[in-house]
Amino acid sequence: MCSDSKNSNSVSFGLGALLGAGAGFFLSTKKGRKLVKQAWKQLEPYVEDAVDTAKDEFEEVKGKAKIKADELKQKAGELKSQAEVKIRTFQERAEDLKTRAEDTLDDVEDRAEDIKKRAEIYRSKAEDFKIKAEDEVDRRVSQIKDLADDKLPPSLKKPVKRTFFKGV
Repeated sequence: MCSDSKNSNSVSFGLGALLGAGAGFFLSTKKGRKLVKQAWKQLEPYVEDAVDTAKDEFEEVKGKAKIKADELKQKAGELKSQAEVKIRTFQERAEDLKTRAEDTLDDVEDRAEDIKKRAEIYRSKAEDFKIKAEDEVDRRVSQIKDLADDKLPPSLKKPVKRTFFKGV
C-alpha cells in the first residue's frame, strides 16, 4: 500500500512538472504571449476594480481604527485622571488620619502622664494620712494606757496592744 502511494505521488509530481513545463513553454511562445495579453485585457478592469475596492476598504477600516484608537485614548485619559483624583483623595485622607492618630496619641500620652502625677499625689496623701492615723492611734492608745494606769485597779490592768492599721 505504501509503495502504491509513493508511485502515485511520483506520477502526480511528474505530470505536474510536465504540465508546468508545457505551460511555461507555451506561454513563452508568440501565440502564448498573445493569449496572455488578451486574457490580461479582459481581466485588467476586474483587477483594477478589486485593487480600488481593496484600497477604499483599507482606507475606511483605517479611518474607523483611527477613530476607535482616539476614543480609547480619550477614555484612557479620563480613567487616568479619575485614578489620579482618587489617589490624591486617598493620600489626603491617609495624611489626615495619620495626623489625627498622632494628635490622639499625644493626647493619650498627656492624659496618662497627668493621671500618673495625680496617682502619685494621691499615693503621697494616702501615705501621709496613714502616718497621721498611726500617730493618732498611738497617741490615743497611750492616753488610754495612762487613764487605765490611773483609774483601774491593778488586778484589771492588762497590756493594751495596738492592732489598728497594722499591715495597712
